[in-house]
Amino acid sequence: MMGLPFLFIPISTLAFQNISKQNNNKASAIYSLARNLGGTFGISIITTLVTRRQQVHQSYLGEHLTEHDPAVQEKINAMAKTMIDHGISSAGAKEQARGMMYQNLQDQAAFLAYQDAFIFLGYMAFAFVVILWLKLYKKACYFGSI
Repeated sequence: MMGLPFLFIPISTLAFQNISKQNNNKASAIYSLARNLGGTFGISIITTLVTRRQQVHQSYLGEHLTEHDPAVQEKINAMAKTMIDHGISSAGAKEQARGMMYQNLQDQAAFLAYQDAFIFLGYMAFAFVVILWLKLYKKACYFGSI
């Protein structure tokens, strides 16, 4: 939340820099509409990206999490033994251990999906900085200062 003024103030300044005083109200309405629509579409795009990437990562991670893998069996048995030591039945402990392994897989897939979304947003921010720089460079060339 601390960085929001560093985002909205420059965007607002750029949006209103060439607007006359008589058109300021109309420009403000269009700017607010564009900002709200941009936020709405941005949230839906990121939500879709995270959901799809989580499914992809869950599929990739799930390929390596089989009951035939000795490391997985060892981990499930160790978790089940800990649960049995705490008073859970043997059959229930094995099922809970499998459930905990699956929950761990989902958590890791979600982490990787959010990491992908963060990287995507980083590339988008870099692209917008380049576009802004090109816009300012074009404007400077147009007015003859470069």
